[in-house]
Amino acid sequence: MHSVSDLTTFARRTQGDVPPPLVGGRLVSLRKMVSDMYEFDLQTYVWKKLEPSPDEEVPGPRYFHSADAWNNHLVIFGGMGYTESVSDELCVLSDVRIFSLATRSWLPSTPVQTASAEESIDGVEVPPPRARYAHLSSITSSRLFIIGGQNLSNDWLDDIHVYDLPTKTWVMWKPYPRHCGTYRSVAVCASKRVRNPSDEARAIAAAASSGMSINSGKASPPPQGYQFLGPVGARFIPERGVGSNVLRPIANHGNTAPDGPTPTREL
Repeated sequence: MHSVSDLTTFARRTQGDVPPPLVGGRLVSLRKMVSDMYEFDLQTYVWKKLEPSPDEEVPGPRYFHSADAWNNHLVIFGGMGYTESVSDELCVLSDVRIFSLATRSWLPSTPVQTASAEESIDGVEVPPPRARYAHLSSITSSRLFIIGGQNLSNDWLDDIHVYDLPTKTWVMWKPYPRHCGTYRSVAVCASKRVRNPSDEARAIAAAASSGMSINSGKASPPPQGYQFLGPVGARFIPERGVGSNVLRPIANHGNTAPDGPTPTREL
């Protein structure tokens, strides 16, 4: 366990159905993938193995998949698995499966649906995503973003796919001009906004060219529709009251702008 407040790491002895050593979804001892689910109580330090019901449609064993939290559900996508349940032959997956935290069970799988040009976000017909592992994923505004990854031949897949979770439809596809995997990557999204540093930089430059001052104490208002949290990379420190874990921006350092929502770009 790692403390964000003082950057220390510590270990605690756990009890219950302690899982065997795993690398992703693969047993270290047998080098075999599994589809077991475990629940860990962060207050009691007790593990519990979640046993599926006999009629539950459990996803196949896999590793190098992605997992994201959404509306009291876990959403997994892709990864590397087996071609058949009784085979050790490897394959790469492209399925979206959802686990309900309320019922502790997997929701049934759904057919692959893709948006037509008329239905898609940007007016382009959306292809289904190619199977992949070691990709990057995140969820924002009830949409799952899948970025990059590799296929079974370890070729890089340079694209972005967007999956609308309420309608269970792939609604956008874009090429991505760089290689991207998740071996050492992480993505974090707010529930409603995506901060776009390039958009902010352009807005600040436009304000400067028009004679607006954003950071002075007597600043003219920023361009309409833009309020700033400060320069990209501005430091934040914990400011905790009783029972609060809210992070607040460091108080006025001259280059920190007033609080407010960041500019957004609809995706």
